[in-house]
Amino acid sequence: MQAEALAYAKLARFAAAARLHDNETLAALFQEAADVDRCRHFACEAELAGLNGGEAENLCAAIDLIIRQIAMYDGFVRQAEADGDLQVARVLRRVRNDEITQLLAFRAARHMPAEPDCLIQTGDYRSQRTSQSSASPACSTDGLYFYR
Repeated sequence: MQAEALAYAKLARFAAAARLHDNETLAALFQEAADVDRCRHFACEAELAGLNGGEAENLCAAIDLIIRQIAMYDGFVRQAEADGDLQVARVLRRVRNDEITQLLAFRAARHMPAEPDCLIQTGDYRSQRTSQSSASPACSTDGLYFYR
């Protein structure tokens, strides 16, 4: 599934670039290939993997995924800063903040208030792994929390 998702993203990006250069024929070819990867290949593989859960399960899966992505981007930002590449750090921080915004929206959709010790904001915060989870058992985060 990861290969299909990545293929879709790349092909859709290639289609957008072709459109920017007024090459609609090439853009249509890239877009058609991207749509096949997303609508047929990825969808079939997702069904085989059992990813067609109910709304509550899908919200929990999205929340878990985004929390992991935020932690990943935190590491990337720290590495870019340590390497002195502040431009890359700024870009990755913006991406991380977009992920945080998505997380807050998914939590609100699930009527899952952020606990005071797990409040995620777009300001400075640090991630920390804990051995004890205070998250809802229906939406495990494997002890990954974000503290202000």
